Amino acid sequence: MDESRRRLRHRLREKRSQTLVIVAVIVVAAVGGGALFALNQPRTALSSSTTQSSSNLTSISTPNSTATSSGLQSTTSGSSASSSTSSGQSSSGSASSSSSSTTSASKSTSSSTSTPNYAIGVVKSPPTGANYPSGAEYPTGPIFARFRVFDSGWTSPQYNAQQVIAMIAQLQPNVLERMTTNTFNVDASVPVCSGCQSMDYGQFLNASMSACKCYITPRLDINATWPAGTFLSDAQQILSTPVVPRFQILSIDNWGSFCSQTSCTCALAKEIFQPLYAMGWKGVGVLNAGSPYHSTCGWATYVDFDISGNSGTVPQALLNSIKADKTVQKILLYDPDFPGQAQAFMSECNPGCDSEVSSIQVAVSQQSSLGYTYVYPIEQTFWDANQIVTSASGAYHGQTLYQIFQGWMKEYN
Repeated sequence: MDESRRRLRHRLREKRSQTLVIVAVIVVAAVGGGALFALNQPRTALSSSTTQSSSNLTSISTPNSTATSSGLQSTTSGSSASSSTSSGQSSSGSASSSSSSTTSASKSTSSSTSTPNYAIGVVKSPPTGANYPSGAEYPTGPIFARFRVFDSGWTSPQYNAQQVIAMIAQLQPNVLERMTTNTFNVDASVPVCSGCQSMDYGQFLNASMSACKCYITPRLDINATWPAGTFLSDAQQILSTPVVPRFQILSIDNWGSFCSQTSCTCALAKEIFQPLYAMGWKGVGVLNAGSPYHSTCGWATYVDFDISGNSGTVPQALLNSIKADKTVQKILLYDPDFPGQAQAFMSECNPGCDSEVSSIQVAVSQQSSLGYTYVYPIEQTFWDANQIVTSASGAYHGQTLYQIFQGWMKEYN
């Protein structure tokens, strides 16, 4: 396919995706103006909206249903978290130990109707020891949310595409963290609401990013792809995905376990990372789930790490090791990580989840003081924050984890 035909296909995909966002708006607009406002206005406009009470989204759990009025009115309630994106700066979780000169950047690869200020940090002057180039990027947040509903096919049968888009519009994350995994088929069909226009996965990704004026950091598993010899070709295929805004910050999964098995050296790190920047990736992050910390020798702009087992305790020694690496610009925390920690969480969550939710709150509340940013897990295969429920008589008053997350986003981010 020549370049003109490729560009035409991309423009047609973008226009159709914008139409599908309008369909998602229609699904929710009938129940109240708050959701419609939030889905169509730049996120900075939300800072002047009145704060609403934490709300209920339980009706979204039933396919083909529309969200309740209370469930979507709270879209305007994220003003305290969302207003910071006008400057692209994170309110918490920066790797403050970095000595490099950095700035936030407003990327304009979005739709023709508006130019969102994407929450992306840019390293203007790389610190000593950095091998990434000047201008390298990292996600700044402050709101990172996980919605992974597609692998080789749709993995969340309790929801259709419009319902997922409605949740994204309500939460207004700055980053859809690891929404995609490895390579995928953008033309694969996804489930839609009754009577809605058909949608493929690429259009769903476009509509999701349009709903929050945000971007996706795609996942690539180095454990599965480097030994197979497909890591770099897969990274190139992901980079070439025809979405708007385009992918530009890659998240490498299982870096820590890969290095434990492979004995990573700086020479190997160069072999892995240098081609990624050469092919066009603007920034690269890695997951170093547990101790010890395996340095990328100055190639990664940000690092993810896990909570300690199922204890709910932030592994301070590991965190300190990451923070001591002056080339790391951003640190993200998973609590729980998938699949093991999340499965353990679910197995202990019986009948209520108060204790488990309380342990997560400790990690969420320490973001600012300990220097990381929490990634909110909303929906991924067996994990559904709308179906994780606390006891009515407990401290969380019977709220779902989704509702609790809404409050924490305003309180801690």
